[in-house]
Amino acid sequence: ATNPAQSHLYFSSPFAGRVMLATAGETTRYGRFRASRSLHAVAGKGYFPWWEGGAPEDWEAQNGEAAAEAGIWSPTGLARDAVGNMFIADAGSLLDGAPGRLLVVRESDGLIFHVPLEDGDSNLVTLDGVQDLKLNPVDNKLYFADTSRHCVRSLPCPTPAQIAAYTADPIATRTVTIELGQPDTAGFIDIDGGGRYPDAYDINKGMDVADILLDSPRSITFDTEGNLIVGDTGNGRVRLRKGGLLYTLAGGLDTRFITGDARLGYFPGIDGIFYSPFERNLLLTDSRAEVVRRIHTNRGMLE
Repeated sequence: ATNPAQSHLYFSSPFAGRVMLATAGETTRYGRFRASRSLHAVAGKGYFPWWEGGAPEDWEAQNGEAAAEAGIWSPTGLARDAVGNMFIADAGSLLDGAPGRLLVVRESDGLIFHVPLEDGDSNLVTLDGVQDLKLNPVDNKLYFADTSRHCVRSLPCPTPAQIAAYTADPIATRTVTIELGQPDTAGFIDIDGGGRYPDAYDINKGMDVADILLDSPRSITFDTEGNLIVGDTGNGRVRLRKGGLLYTLAGGLDTRFITGDARLGYFPGIDGIFYSPFERNLLLTDSRAEVVRRIHTNRGMLE
């Protein structure tokens, strides 16, 4: 997650249990690139076994605690709102029996808070297995890739005024809804989207989102119109939800091609996705193929 006003970069370190900040104040130039030399933790005191300090619930972050001193199990996703408040998807720890939680660090004072979640039937929702968290500025909702449950969910983002009023008292529960996929059901249903962004000629190539199955989605992003784009990792595809329909932008024929027609792309391990609004391109990190890919969505081409 970035802070454009300060040219700072925030990133989560799941295995270390911390959120780190890299500043651009002191840099070293390597050709075209500038590498930061200033790095410190802004949230999380570093993971250690809870049995060294009591029960899991005693160790993990408490409402109103300084974020840098708070216990965070496995931060796997970050998002920032317009005033700099930071949302953290903490995937918890199966080993320690700690459920995943949604946390927010208040920009004004650096305090951390836990935002409890529930579904439409008032059942507790945890973020176990979540691998990505993004804020959609168009509808002001937080989306998370619920990888272990094979779906994408969302919730209304707390407003800056609501966050400013948070105290050590329990925070009101927020309701989570399903955006794509069917919880706990991994599968594959596909229709060819041709790699390009859909236009009037593609209207019959999309599928109703209610029929869609995903398999271990690990990453999400949004275009300038707020349309959801998903890295459907288990199915090796890049999906676009637009106008109530779902399209496949890339992947699907299980070939080894790296460049050319996006439909022929091979994506064995999509774990990061970013939409560039200036070029209308998608950038993907593929950890298993050990490459960064670009999809030209105006031409349906992959490189």
